[in-house]
Amino acid sequence: MMKERTIWAKQIVDDGIDLKKLCDTFLYADKTTALRFSWLLSDIGNYNATTLHNILPYIFEKREQTKIKDFKYQFVKYWTIAGIPKENIDIAVNLLFNWLNSSHTNVSIKAHSMLNLYVLVKDYPDLKNELKTSIENQMDKTSISFKTKAAKILRHLEHI
Repeated sequence: MMKERTIWAKQIVDDGIDLKKLCDTFLYADKTTALRFSWLLSDIGNYNATTLHNILPYIFEKREQTKIKDFKYQFVKYWTIAGIPKENIDIAVNLLFNWLNSSHTNVSIKAHSMLNLYVLVKDYPDLKNELKTSIENQMDKTSISFKTKAAKILRHLEHI
């Protein structure tokens, strides 16, 4: 339950519990345990983004070892919550553009990808034109909600 996870997230952060050990124990356990632990990681990030940010390179490095189906997509949410660690930016940019442009990616992942790329444009302005083109290409292929968010980001991109 979310209420319990929020309590656990606070305790993990406040008590300085070793998140790497928790990941090794739970994120790579059976599918159900791993999935629920992945939700707890989001709760940890919502409580303290820095704590999640600091563990992301480790989790990203071992992302293929979990039994969670499509765990690779979880990072788009983690990155939205905590930011993309510098050591993962090159790979993250490629993944985010691939997810944004893929016809096989669901709209939620596309929206998070778009948002993460927009945040990156502020530090990496060379990404601006590719992001603008990618967003424009998706406008007629996605939901109304995505189009609304996309239009807002396109307006903001004009001022960068």
